[in-house]
Amino acid sequence: MIHGSREGLVQIGLDCLAFNEHIMLSVMQ
Repeated sequence: MIHGSREGLVQIGLDCLAFNEHIMLSVMQ
């Protein structure tokens, strides 16, 4: 649930960071 645009952007940013970290770990293996 998105209560506001700011919280939504923060959540999207965290999701992007987690996704990028997953990609980096996959590449390193």
